[in-house]
Amino acid sequence: MKTLNKASQKEADQTFKKLMSHLSLHGFIVRREELKRGYGWKAMSGSCRKESDNLVFVDRRLPITEQINFLQSKILEFGLPKLEAAEINL
Repeated sequence: MKTLNKASQKEADQTFKKLMSHLSLHGFIVRREELKRGYGWKAMSGSCRKESDNLVFVDRRLPITEQINFLQSKILEFGLPKLEAAEINL
């Protein structure tokens, strides 16, 4: 697995936060957590609905690029307006 240098890591973290904010503006709660793993568990990033809350869970142990790709796929899946590359510094 390729690791990012400090500048790239900071840029990737900012991109993640912008995507998270974009989802929040459209009524989603994004939670970045260490999802439970172990025998009999196969937890993965995903989304669900609890009462009136739309939740998106992101496994923080994934590489940041995979976390970003996951949020981008959720934006498309939910039919939300896409952020332009200039808006998220890609």
